[in-house]
Amino acid sequence: MKVLCLTTFPVEAAATRYRCVQFFSYLADHGFECRLRSFLSPDLFGKFYTKGGVVVKAAQLGLAALSRLADIGRPECDLVLVQREAALFGPPVIEWFLTRVLKKPLVLDFDDAIYVPYISPTYGRLVSSLKFPRKTEANLRLSRQVIAGNRLLADYALRFNRNVTIIPTVVDVGQYRVENRMSDTLPVLGWIGSPTTTQYLKPIIPVLRELSRRHHFVLRVVGANEHIQIDGVVVQNEPWCLEREIADFQSLDIGLYPVTEDQWSVGKSGFKAIQYMAAGLPCVASPVGVNKEIIQDGVNGFVANTPQEWLEKLSLLIKDPALRARLGAEGQQTVKRRYSLDAHAPRLLAVLQAAAGS
Repeated sequence: MKVLCLTTFPVEAAATRYRCVQFFSYLADHGFECRLRSFLSPDLFGKFYTKGGVVVKAAQLGLAALSRLADIGRPECDLVLVQREAALFGPPVIEWFLTRVLKKPLVLDFDDAIYVPYISPTYGRLVSSLKFPRKTEANLRLSRQVIAGNRLLADYALRFNRNVTIIPTVVDVGQYRVENRMSDTLPVLGWIGSPTTTQYLKPIIPVLRELSRRHHFVLRVVGANEHIQIDGVVVQNEPWCLEREIADFQSLDIGLYPVTEDQWSVGKSGFKAIQYMAAGLPCVASPVGVNKEIIQDGVNGFVANTPQEWLEKLSLLIKDPALRARLGAEGQQTVKRRYSLDAHAPRLLAVLQAAAGS
């Protein structure tokens, strides 16, 4: 069985790697040969996170659209898996053509509230305005099977398609080797994100400033779209790099996962918390959306809603290496049981089999 996997972003994007590519080997062992085609090239994906160059970006978007048309001209597949949407902008023409003209069974996977109108802090109003209203609804109706990253997304999908399966964004736990951390060095607090999520770090900057008056620590910021500076805090700003992704997690002692509560954020699948926990790190996260399901406060991590709670819980972790180790170990066990590749690969296989056999 040949599967054409159409993604919006290349493998540099977490959704493509963790919701598609990491399953390919398992699926191949069970008769599903997957071929990946992303709408954005790695080069264009990188440029989207920089300012300027609008004309060049627009031209490359046009080429991306033409390339996508070539993808479906001779699809040579038995089944199509679309991650979020086949094209970054416009109506669901690709999905319609594949299902209505070529009669290919379609599986739609989505892990964010992509049905919510959203002005991206990276792409801005121009590209956001090119989004097609109700595109997700149309794609849900066109799909034989739907995969949702969490219950909130699944509830939305069920309004338009009854064949919905919840599969969280998962990790290959074996890749996240837990490092032995030196207890006599300064604790390293870490935030790992992207240009589009840097906005969530800023509300806790006053907390980190006050925390530095009480404790000595290092803050490592990876993947932000700007150079973060905080008075009194030693901040290490580093670019995100695919080859260093797991090593960056392993370099930390405490993970930070602040999120603001809005229509877009409540639909997130909590993957950053899962990555921190997979690496054996205690995580402090905002109790927004699925984070409240992933993290049991005081058992496998901490949730913090107010600045005072952030300050108190980070202080506890900085002062107590044993507490960090206990929460980190329990967090890793949570990931092994509920958010691992081994646990969910058979479930994705079952969805594809159902779509192919419908």
